Amino acid sequence: MTVDDKIEEIKNQILNLKLDFEKTDDFDKQLKIKEKILKLETEELRLIKEEMYPPQTETMLDLIERNKNKAPLKKYEIGVKAIDENMGGFCEATFINIAGNNFAGKTTLVIQAIKTLSKYQKVMFFSYEMYEGLISRKFKDLSTEQLKNIEVEQINSHIEYIEKTIRIKAREGIKAFFIDSRMKIQAEGDEYQKNSYISAKLSKLVQELGIFIVLINQIATTDIRNGRLALKGSGDQEYDSDVILYIVYNEKEQTRTIICKKDRINERLWQDDYVLMPVIEYTVDMPFVDN
Repeated sequence: MTVDDKIEEIKNQILNLKLDFEKTDDFDKQLKIKEKILKLETEELRLIKEEMYPPQTETMLDLIERNKNKAPLKKYEIGVKAIDENMGGFCEATFINIAGNNFAGKTTLVIQAIKTLSKYQKVMFFSYEMYEGLISRKFKDLSTEQLKNIEVEQINSHIEYIEKTIRIKAREGIKAFFIDSRMKIQAEGDEYQKNSYISAKLSKLVQELGIFIVLINQIATTDIRNGRLALKGSGDQEYDSDVILYIVYNEKEQTRTIICKKDRINERLWQDDYVLMPVIEYTVDMPFVDN
């Protein structure tokens, strides 16, 4: 049976049910008939969409041919020694989660990355955690040109708005997007559904646009107590991420360590000391290196 035949059959079933509905005055029967009609109409719509949008597949040879003339993915050094030395910086087309316990230095790391990147290019910063006066103090030491290169969003934190903004700014040429933090992003559903939806949205954006997105995240309190490193909330976040970096803060020894638990680009795991203050400054000859 073809799709057209299935659609025609469903239409006939709906017509017969509507006739049955008109023949009865029983409210319960009418309600059941309406439910059946709704299900059939939903199935009809699904089949129509299936006809309108057939699967768009290609052979692996076609995929390779389509990509062979594209420029290699670029890596951008961010001014954080542990990350630049172990990963070559942040790479295009990656979704990066940075998580850690309180006072680990997640936001400070992101700010250092934004400051470094703004020397060479435009950067987008979704800042939902800090008061604007504090943000101003943290960035006021930059040159006028750098400050013009940093675009900031502080008000609308709904995931649909964030997605729309990223798409627009990516078309304008921005490659680097930073979000502080996942906990402040608004989305529908319970906590698990919300986290899964946000993660899927951001992962899809880097896949489609070739940008990189850095999302500040959290470690669950129970995991911190048990010495386990895992993103708080939905496990889908870990599947969707291309890179996961944990910043572990040892309050007793006043030390910080960056631990890379996932890296699809470089395909290696590592850990290294993270010096939070003072921020390490060193010269970068080029804003990026080829992967």
